[in-house]
Amino acid sequence: MQENNLYRERMKATYQKIYQDRYDFHPKLIEYEKKKIAKNIKEMSLEISDLKNLTILNMGTGIESFIFHELGAKKIYHYDISDIPVNNLNRLNKTDPKYHNLHSKKLDMVEDALFISEGIDLVYLAGVVHHFSDPKKGLDNIFLNLNK
Repeated sequence: MQENNLYRERMKATYQKIYQDRYDFHPKLIEYEKKKIAKNIKEMSLEISDLKNLTILNMGTGIESFIFHELGAKKIYHYDISDIPVNNLNRLNKTDPKYHNLHSKKLDMVEDALFISEGIDLVYLAGVVHHFSDPKKGLDNIFLNLNK
């Protein structure tokens, strides 16, 4: 357990330094990430308009969750081990009613149990799984919440 706590603290400290522009939702990054997500949606044989019927799980800096909201996703669940993106997204949710569909929680996908009652329709994890202390365990935790 001590080893996992040290791992989490080092991850948070490292990414706080190198991803500040992502945490701040820099406009140029939003446009870049929006294009990437649109390309990925097409690669999944989906249309952007399909997002309005999908509940999405996302992890990381929060910029992708923000973009999924902007693209019209029905509901977005965001998780991260850092307070920074969680606080950023929850601040949006609490201060602007248009972000009612955006939910964020501090969670270690490997160590903490995940339960999403309505289930998840789409998982979007770009560049995060390799950071899990145990990728298989983290993915298994997510898979338990997938809709058919």
